[in-house]
Amino acid sequence: MSRQADENPVRRRVPWSQIGTGVLVVIALAAVILEILPAHQYALAPGSAIPVGPKVKVQGHPPVRGAGTLYMVDVTVAPVDHLLEELYWKLQPNVDLYPAQAVAGNLSNEQYIQLNAEMMSDSIPKAEVAALEVARGYKLHFKPGGPRVIFVDPSLPAGRFLKAGDIISAVDGHPVNSAEDVSRLIKKHRPGQTVQVTVRRKGRTRTFRIPTTGSTKGVPKKNGKTAIIGVASENQIALPIKISINPGYIGGPSAGLVFALAIVQRLKQRDLAKGCQVAGTGEITWNGNVLPIGGARQKVVAAENAGARYFLVPDTPDNVGPARAGAHSIRVVPVKSLRQALQFLKALKPCR
Repeated sequence: MSRQADENPVRRRVPWSQIGTGVLVVIALAAVILEILPAHQYALAPGSAIPVGPKVKVQGHPPVRGAGTLYMVDVTVAPVDHLLEELYWKLQPNVDLYPAQAVAGNLSNEQYIQLNAEMMSDSIPKAEVAALEVARGYKLHFKPGGPRVIFVDPSLPAGRFLKAGDIISAVDGHPVNSAEDVSRLIKKHRPGQTVQVTVRRKGRTRTFRIPTTGSTKGVPKKNGKTAIIGVASENQIALPIKISINPGYIGGPSAGLVFALAIVQRLKQRDLAKGCQVAGTGEITWNGNVLPIGGARQKVVAAENAGARYFLVPDTPDNVGPARAGAHSIRVVPVKSLRQALQFLKALKPCR
């Protein structure tokens, strides 16, 4: 055998099976790493549009026959704990990712779900009162005693003192009739100061001195300038007519506007939607003002997917802009109040 032949290296081809195995190993390792590395985010994705009429009952006022459809719209809110989940959601259409702190504050996912359930519970009496105020002829008043505690954040100061079900009768010695009174008096303090809260619990009156903490737009922040203690309360209203609303699995306060519209429709026995499919979102106050909500872009997509032609949205830049960005064939209608929403529907051209 020649020396040249001895010196030439032998070239061997790597089987494709080995290459494929190597690629799979790399992918598996990458997936494991992505699964381990934390993300601490929430994904907001389009949810569903749900006809609200069947969920609302008003004593002595049956459903309006042949009426159009009023839709409440929800958002899918999913915790994103790892980078692999973050990658998945980034590949989905019409999804926004937000830091967990910006969505749920210091709450765990379970506590956040509970808070949203309580916020929905709180939104129902507000929708009832706002609708009765618009319909006129109904006398409303607060029940004596003060607002009822519906949620206490265990990670904030109130968690050491107050319990769900407590009736708040006074703040800093001032009697309170409403949840708004409680919030206003607490916000008079500077973060770090102590507030005195008097409650009735199981027939006994108790007074607690509770430290406040800072917040920004309701979210706890170390450097926040607005004082909070971490409690949510709801007003106790005596209604002159029996109204019942079954929200189902939906949480949060954003169905308040559409609940109020559905109640007004029953009370007036008139098809507010005029045969059209109208979706809407917006937190409602006792006096009928419409407050901003989250997930406007995802909600307009859900409304359009359900076939709605109109989408009522709180008239704020943070809601109107994203809603219009997500809309294609649906018309986005900004509203500041229940009355403004009713005025739009009154001028609406019938769909039949």
